[in-house]
Amino acid sequence: MSIARFRSFQGMPILFFTLQVSDGLPLLADESVHEILREAWLRSALHDGWLVGVYRILPDRVSLFASPVQTAVTDRAWLMAWQALTAGRINQVTQGTGRIWAECPPAILVASEDDYVALRAAMGAGASSMPVIDALAPAEGVGMIWQLIPSGEPAPTAYVPLGMT
Repeated sequence: MSIARFRSFQGMPILFFTLQVSDGLPLLADESVHEILREAWLRSALHDGWLVGVYRILPDRVSLFASPVQTAVTDRAWLMAWQALTAGRINQVTQGTGRIWAECPPAILVASEDDYVALRAAMGAGASSMPVIDALAPAEGVGMIWQLIPSGEPAPTAYVPLGMT
């Protein structure tokens, strides 16, 4: 069983974040940047105790659902960690030198399935159950790393780091 199918975190809260690029520049419109972000979110499960579920990467912002495990750092510490980790690498890819991420507004607590469906629809990731990530077109910028809400669908198998199965 892969860690993506491990569901001990079901009782933990699910939070929704939208993070803007500084100055609204379209710095995230590159598949290399998408890979940088996905890698950081995968590693954050082991390093910071945060599991990223459904996400959408647009040229100027990222929206995502995330859930902490019991030993997780605070949401602010987690955001600062992956933003710092990705900023230098994104600047290399985009040949930039400036600040990448704008200040992050507070997270939204997902209190019910209705909240989850409404937020998914608002982020453009669809309101129904998320298909397995392999079936998604990368150009859409929509994906899922960890299945945070049981849906009866198989958990995603893509983007599971080596040694975690």
